Amino acid sequence: MAISDFGESLLSKQRERQDKQRRKQERADLLGLAGTVGIGLYRNNLRKKQAAFLDSQPIMDLRIQDQIAQKNNKRTDQYTTLITASGLNASNYFLKEGEKLRTEEALALYADDEEMLAQIKAGRHKGAIRKKAEAYRDRALQSYNDGLAFQREYNLSGGIDKAIETYNKNPKTVAGALLGFATKRDFEDESLRAINQSRMGRLIGTSEDSKLSALERSYQQLGSLSTAMALEDLERLDPDIESKYEMKLVKGVDDVTRVVTIESKFNRGTGKQLPSSAPNLIELNDPKALERAGAKKLNAAFDPIHQARLALTPEGFSEYIDALRIEFVTDEDRQKAIAAGDDPSLVRAPVFINTPKRHQKAVDLWSKYVTDPEKAKRTPTSESLNAAQLTWKAGSEAIELMDKHNLELKLGNMQKAEDFMEMYATRLSQVGIAYEAAR
Repeated sequence: MAISDFGESLLSKQRERQDKQRRKQERADLLGLAGTVGIGLYRNNLRKKQAAFLDSQPIMDLRIQDQIAQKNNKRTDQYTTLITASGLNASNYFLKEGEKLRTEEALALYADDEEMLAQIKAGRHKGAIRKKAEAYRDRALQSYNDGLAFQREYNLSGGIDKAIETYNKNPKTVAGALLGFATKRDFEDESLRAINQSRMGRLIGTSEDSKLSALERSYQQLGSLSTAMALEDLERLDPDIESKYEMKLVKGVDDVTRVVTIESKFNRGTGKQLPSSAPNLIELNDPKALERAGAKKLNAAFDPIHQARLALTPEGFSEYIDALRIEFVTDEDRQKAIAAGDDPSLVRAPVFINTPKRHQKAVDLWSKYVTDPEKAKRTPTSESLNAAQLTWKAGSEAIELMDKHNLELKLGNMQKAEDFMEMYATRLSQVGIAYEAAR
């Protein structure tokens, strides 16, 4: 190859390299300009999307949620104010409110029943009403405690505006930042997901799992308990019937003194008397009949089995009845068991309170069981305690008089025996009078 040709070849290659370098630089300059313009366009597009997002339906919904949260916080504050003003703790405050609401429900339920209305107003169904009030108290107390916990977390969250600002001011993805190709829907969905995953979002977000949704449901249910009456759920209250048993001495036309008994029933709510039994005459020389009459008199003033059923747990009441069956076993019952080849310690007697002695044993056991916190479900009323004390005292004195009658009868002192029997009947006739005075 000639030297001239070789030189021309070198110059040609040099020009190619220079052209290639120039074109590369031109492409780089063009890409730099495009990138600068692209980022500017992206940022302008992002600002438009951010502004649109702040006015979007999801953000409007979130602000509505925030208003609901503030409403529930205000409701919690109102409960706190009422509880403080009542001077009670939260549990007792809601129990008192529950009793008031349940009493109103019961009055509405029996609006057409004059007798039941009178009984409810007289406080004869406090037990049934309190049971329902306790259920209300438990639900209300849970809602209130949930409200306090929500309120504390809400106050620490910084507010809804801070959450929206934090998760709306920066690009969310590298691709979006470089290219700006994300759609408006993509941008809103990504921003909303970020907000819902924040502390405030988990607290008041629009999802069913948010704490606000749970609290709102709780307070709504509490409102239903406070205002709506599900009559089919209310326990029908039995009429409060009181038995009265009169027992007094009368002298007949034949100049013979006898005991007359009259059993009658009254509606305690209205005071109306129900049909009564015919008067029953008992001769003073019939101690068995007079013991049965005495037991009826004492039971009418205070029925320990009925009162035990009211005050004791089901397990406690069952134990009480079992204890009575043992207490009522007599020596005669044990002798019969031995004669039949049975173990006398396994003998159990029927639970019939048909003598003053059995009544006294039943009252003694009642007093023991109702003061045992493991067996009693509630404290006996002052009314039942007074009645138990008065009937126990009267029964004790009547038993002593009957024992004296039996002794004089064995000794053949008929007049003295009759005198003690009159004293027995007179003492028991005073049971009702003393009981009514105590009430």
